[in-house]
Amino acid sequence: MPGEKKITIPNFVEHISPNSFLDCQSFNEIKFEADSKLQIIGENAYRKLNIECIRIPPKVKVIDDFSFENSKINHIYISANVERIGKKSFHKGLISNIEFEKDSKLKIIDDEAFARTFIESIKIPSHVTRIGKGCFNYCHSLNLLEIDSNSELQIIDDMALCNTNIQSICIPSSVVYIGAKCFI
Repeated sequence: MPGEKKITIPNFVEHISPNSFLDCQSFNEIKFEADSKLQIIGENAYRKLNIECIRIPPKVKVIDDFSFENSKINHIYISANVERIGKKSFHKGLISNIEFEKDSKLKIIDDEAFARTFIESIKIPSHVTRIGKGCFNYCHSLNLLEIDSNSELQIIDDMALCNTNIQSICIPSSVVYIGAKCFI
């Protein structure tokens, strides 16, 4: 299709460095080759990218700070090996749909990771121990946040769910800290 531009990441790449594709707004597709060895998506790597959907490759362990901030992604599929979603990784993006692969190893959703997005619902993977400060702050469309009763969640940090549309939440017995202004 004319005007279509895509980034193809070869399968031998293990680390996408900070700012690699920062402000590459003319690209509208990211393709990762089969058997991708990618493990780290660096800070600001795809910030302000003009794509609608992304599937994080299976060997990625870290989505670093600001990786996809201000992107036009509306659907993201996060593979099971991702252990950390960094600060403001998807902040101010157009995301409305997040899927975590079954048996997700995700442990930390860091500060403002999904703040100011259009997420409507999210199921927190059971191994997540911390939902960071302002993580879903100003997600006005967020009306359903599911946390399994067998969750390992320990911390719901300050303002994590502030300014959302959540009507009810079931907090698991593993939680030891609920931050200030968490639910206002």
